[in-house]
Amino acid sequence: MLHLDQLLLGNPIQQPVYDYATHRRLAHTQIVHPAPVILLEGILLFAVPALRDKLQLRIFIDTPADLRLLRRTLRDTRERGRSLQSVATQYEQTVRPMHEAFVEPSRTHAHLCLPWITENLPAIETLNARIAAALGH
Repeated sequence: MLHLDQLLLGNPIQQPVYDYATHRRLAHTQIVHPAPVILLEGILLFAVPALRDKLQLRIFIDTPADLRLLRRTLRDTRERGRSLQSVATQYEQTVRPMHEAFVEPSRTHAHLCLPWITENLPAIETLNARIAAALGH
């Protein structure tokens, strides 16, 4: 059963903790308690039908490729201690092809496709209203 299923049933889950420096899951987990609104984020959420079908509102943030690459490069070199060459090699060999094969096509399953801009107040207000309604406010 998916962790999401457990949360939807009102049960807490033990969320795995991943160490990006070693590319492994750590031995410990993090407890996540159920809540009236559950927000999930991830690049492959819509690529998995069993998961996708459980999501009441699916939002795809359309971020330009150059910005995605820049953010990945900065994150991996600063936070994960990787070399520029290793980031470039991984991007060329796996990240870009997997994005084109799985992430980009999954956008067709989104209810909303929002362009990446620094301040998209109408979108933020719409999402806030939807969450408030789900909470009964």
